[in-house]
Amino acid sequence: MSFTNAAVRSSASNLLTSLSTLNSALLPLSPLRVGEALRHKDSLIGNILANIFDVVSGQAKAATHSPITVGSSVTRRDDGTKLTTIYIDVQANFRVDGGTLPTGVSSASEARAIERAIERDFSKSYTDPGGNTVRYVTNVNMTVGQPESDTRAQFIMVAAGDSRLGGGAGTLGRAPGFEHGRIAYISDQAGARTAPHEFGHLAGLRHTAQVDQGCVTGPGISIDNLMSQTGCSATSHQIERQQLQQIYHNPVFR
Repeated sequence: MSFTNAAVRSSASNLLTSLSTLNSALLPLSPLRVGEALRHKDSLIGNILANIFDVVSGQAKAATHSPITVGSSVTRRDDGTKLTTIYIDVQANFRVDGGTLPTGVSSASEARAIERAIERDFSKSYTDPGGNTVRYVTNVNMTVGQPESDTRAQFIMVAAGDSRLGGGAGTLGRAPGFEHGRIAYISDQAGARTAPHEFGHLAGLRHTAQVDQGCVTGPGISIDNLMSQTGCSATSHQIERQQLQQIYHNPVFR
């Protein structure tokens, strides 16, 4: 069998068109989604699809420059109920710039603590009376000491009172720009609640209770919410389902 140059060019063109269509269809997803969806399939096609998702997801992240991406998968259980998994994937970096870590704590261990805190606070599961479950799974991939970039959210530890924190002397964190921002400043005097709170801002969440507004909350939101200011006597890490839904539906992360 022989092939003409024209035939080869035609075949190549058709392949590129098909790949372009597949690329558009798969952009909202990421490699982590494939691993979840195909975990039960030990097959050649499963491996191929997983590799395709790796490439496509990397292209999507490079194109959007968003450190936060969202996706979802739906599985029907044997009893007919549905398990909907919503993924919040975060690319981040931690570094110290003027702040002082506690004695015996390394940048790497502090980064891991922040990583785990965000994953814990923003991973929840809800089951309705019919047995259908929606679970939110947050995965954080945090490097240490890397320079600023468009593709990673920066958690920067600064000294207490640093001007980058804004506000008064007791301000523990600041994330300017919300979902369009890339940087969260964390005071070296901050507790375990501050980094997840500032991540919430990077994910588009506003304060649920604010000191200069009388610490008044909206419908269905307790004052003791992760996104309430500490000055409102808020100490909880609680996040409501409507807040997670807000992150998932934010077009910036798709």
